[in-house]
Amino acid sequence: INILDKVEPSQAIIIDCGTSDFFYQVNEELHKEMLYRNIIHDYITRPGIHNNEYWNNAIDYQMQFFSKFFNQK
Repeated sequence: INILDKVEPSQAIIIDCGTSDFFYQVNEELHKEMLYRNIIHDYITRPGIHNNEYWNNAIDYQMQFFSKFFNQK
């Protein structure tokens, strides 16, 4: 959150966090600050914690996000 002024508009940013993850509250604050600064990003929250089960499911969404980003260039 302290380096958001360095974010370039061309960057593809995705934040994916489980609602019971220990990073959840920090990601909520980051998301709010990015909205305030009009930084384009995808923010996903779903039930889960920071473990393999969550990330094994999340990787499909993230791969789709980056595939779409790199295929448009």
